[in-house]
Amino acid sequence: MPELLVEVRDLEIRYGERVVVSLDRFEARRGEIVALLGPNGSGKTTLLKALGGLVAPSRGELRFDGKPLAEDDGRRARRVYVHQAPYLLAGSVFRNVAFGLRARSGRHAALTRGALRDRVEAALEAVGLEAFAHREARALSGGESQRVALARALVLEPELLLLDEPTAAADSASKPRIVEAVLNARRGNSLCVILSSHEAELARSFADRVVRLDEGRIGEGPGVSGIPASPKEPPR
Repeated sequence: MPELLVEVRDLEIRYGERVVVSLDRFEARRGEIVALLGPNGSGKTTLLKALGGLVAPSRGELRFDGKPLAEDDGRRARRVYVHQAPYLLAGSVFRNVAFGLRARSGRHAALTRGALRDRVEAALEAVGLEAFAHREARALSGGESQRVALARALVLEPELLLLDEPTAAADSASKPRIVEAVLNARRGNSLCVILSSHEAELARSFADRVVRLDEGRIGEGPGVSGIPASPKEPPR
């Protein structure tokens, strides 16, 4: 069985006096896609932000790759959070996808111009936007914008990909492209994906395992526990 990448123990997150997330235990393994399913206000986004290091817990333990998530030892670059309403920079789609590679230090700093171009083109092809490289990013539709944001995350080759409602603004053409890109990115490597959704059928089309959240707690229901023997494969 693949090793644990994400471990949550005795987690509580408060906004003021209100408890938004309260989890005794939550885990995700390398190579696994976990869907957080629940209505608005169930704590899905808050949990994703906490796993991305964007929200500090009020209590509890968050561990990434065996170490406390809060430790700043370069591991933050291995986690990427994608907002459900992604902000795109002015300029081309190519510039938006390349931005993270150009901005990050460390393992991506030595990329040559040709290697950067190849990585960006591969990421755009993964989301079906290879023909959009020179288009103005802010003129795209909602679904196309979400695909650009996904490509911008995938190009960084993270170990943990956190997707907040990745198909929320997607049209019927973009939704299957997003599903396929996520499944392809996971195939053949150790990428772990944790995503949120309020659409049960869509969540199951992505996920190896579904975790239902209700008022910040793990609820009961089919798919809450257990990992299928064979991970989902992209549509043919």
